[in-house]
Amino acid sequence: MGHKLLARNTVTAIIYQVTSVLCGFVLPRLILATFGTQTNGLVSSITQFIQVINLFDLGISSVIVYNLYKPLATEDLNRLSKVVSAADGFFRIIGIALVCYIIILAVIYPVCVDSGFDYSFVMFLILIMGINAFGQYYLGVVNRLILIADQHNYIPYTTQTLTVIANTILCLVVVKLGGSIHAVKLVTSIVYLARPLTYAICVRNKYHINRRIKTDKNTLDQKWNGIAQHISSVILDSTDTIVLTLFSTLINVSIYNVYYLVIAGIKGFIISLTGGINSLLGNLWADNKKSLFVSTFHLFEWSMSMATVIVFGCVGYLLVPFVSLYTKDVNDANYIQSLFAFFLCLGYGFYSLRIPYSSVVLQIGHYKQTQNSYVISVLINISISIICVSRYGLVGVAVGTFLAMLFHTCFFQFYVYKRVINKSLKSIIRLYISILLSFLLGILINMIYMPAVDTVFHFIVACIYELLIWCFVTISINLVFYRSNFIYIFVQMKKT
Repeated sequence: MGHKLLARNTVTAIIYQVTSVLCGFVLPRLILATFGTQTNGLVSSITQFIQVINLFDLGISSVIVYNLYKPLATEDLNRLSKVVSAADGFFRIIGIALVCYIIILAVIYPVCVDSGFDYSFVMFLILIMGINAFGQYYLGVVNRLILIADQHNYIPYTTQTLTVIANTILCLVVVKLGGSIHAVKLVTSIVYLARPLTYAICVRNKYHINRRIKTDKNTLDQKWNGIAQHISSVILDSTDTIVLTLFSTLINVSIYNVYYLVIAGIKGFIISLTGGINSLLGNLWADNKKSLFVSTFHLFEWSMSMATVIVFGCVGYLLVPFVSLYTKDVNDANYIQSLFAFFLCLGYGFYSLRIPYSSVVLQIGHYKQTQNSYVISVLINISISIICVSRYGLVGVAVGTFLAMLFHTCFFQFYVYKRVINKSLKSIIRLYISILLSFLLGILINMIYMPAVDTVFHFIVACIYELLIWCFVTISINLVFYRSNFIYIFVQMKKT
């Protein structure tokens, strides 16, 4: 059953992420072409400020999932009800804080940021976009966490896929009918309210949870120890846009977010693929299956290293050509930023490599032991971004993110190997050698020949070319270093 759930979760995750990426390119391009770079920068900036509401979560979501694993695995309905009841109580408080934050943001943001738009224009846009945030982060979060902890990730993924498609179609209709940016964002807010409603129905039908059961202060184990991790994650995701908003221009915010469209798509795709594996690791740890946990982790680590080389090898060569085509008819800003693209890819390449290690830490509940690393990475990101943005602009904030990601990845690798699985760091060295050789060989081949990209057709050809190169290079190198892993996967696929 576990393998079937993992396969179902993975397939629906892929479908959702492909849909999300494709639709995610349509709407920003529509906003750019219809409303201009300044409006796109404003929307991107407001989106990032609203996403700061993730701070109100205080890391409790990951702690809730951790505390749900055991009662779900043992079918302890009493314990399950207590955890869910405690989570409901916490998020009721968050709901109140969330509403207050959005109102304050709507009042202050138009005054503090020189957007070039009227006060009322910006204020109402913030309030409309805030409706979506309230629905996603308050109304449906606990039910979604229950489904994730029980390895039913396919339900949220399917729901998200359908709402993304519906939102894209309806927003296109609104724009074609001459609707304003406010109308477009209002449609999004209304459509996305279907998500929490669906989660609520699924949980009510599948689980017999007593949400009114009495709880105590120890119901959510380590509930405050996830704060540093969570705040760091939110800040790392938000720092670049917020720093550009406060210390640069909305045009730079727009340029950054056009590039980040691709990175976010890649990042979301990788995270969605790992959702099922995260739940599996959490369940193995809860069932005290240490040897199976370690072997699963090593396969996860190795698979992620291969995926990182293939994905970011392709993106490194295709990101700027894509943005050039994507903004071809937009002439109010210079969107060709090669050095910025390089550091952005480098930073999120390390983010991708970090995922197996950070996943292990979160799934086994080692929040307190690793919280200092989060604080340090935040300080690195913020300080370097602020220092460099005035002189280097987009490149400055990208360098800040890269150095923060580099530090965090190295720390997590060391921690997991020394404190969790008790293995030598020789495996890490071997992994990095295979990654480095793969990149060097891929770059060498691209130096010999790289197709020109002038049209959409040429871009598609270049995508196929790069994908074939990086797949060939990565598989070839890893066949030398990790032949036994390929044999194991082949045997498992044959059994299936």
